[in-house]
Amino acid sequence: GGGEAGGGWEAPLDGRRLHDLVLSPMVALLNGSPEPPATQFRLALMTALGALGREPLYADSACRGAVVLALSSHLHHDELSREYSTAMRELRALAEAAESEDGSEPTTEALCRSLLPELAPEWVWWMVEAPEWLAPTAARLLDASVTEMVSMLIPHALPAIVLVGGLGLRGVFPNGERGRQAMRLLELLAEQLGLTRAELLIHHMHLILAELFVQQAADDTGTLNDAIPGGLELVAAC
Repeated sequence: GGGEAGGGWEAPLDGRRLHDLVLSPMVALLNGSPEPPATQFRLALMTALGALGREPLYADSACRGAVVLALSSHLHHDELSREYSTAMRELRALAEAAESEDGSEPTTEALCRSLLPELAPEWVWWMVEAPEWLAPTAARLLDASVTEMVSMLIPHALPAIVLVGGLGLRGVFPNGERGRQAMRLLELLAEQLGLTRAELLIHHMHLILAELFVQQAADDTGTLNDAIPGGLELVAAC
């Protein structure tokens, strides 16, 4: 132990901490915060993210999930574009790196399926926020249709949607505008699967209730005090 000398770096650099300290700022830059970067810089950022994702230090699912999310948001570009080719090159290299570590199949589909708990909660919001990104990602990374992709995402994403939407009904918006858009997202997901919102929620009620109880019980900030009543209110509204 080094006492207080290390300041904020005393805590072990686990995957979540590396994500927050290193990858999250890079992804924010890539996504145009505070402003869209020039093409050459954007391509360099994509390449750097891919290289970091292949490093053993960043092998944690939180880190690799962030890399895949960032790169997959560029697959809607024309297949002859540099954005598309750079994104696919890095994603394939990451899949090969993951395969060499655990013996899994070296495909982007195998990589993405292994990271679904990280990917699904963000990919699912593309239904509302960037619908044009869904089909290219489904086809090129999962070898699936959008409907098949949504079916994969639902078990990992639906509980968090209900949590965010329920909090929004109570006037709590930890995820900003998403709290107001949750009901619309549930409608789109249900339509994609040929269900009503109520049917969609009933089919996954065991997952939803577990998430609401776990999140409210684990929260010590008071932010999620309305998780259970808000989530149940949203379910009842469907």
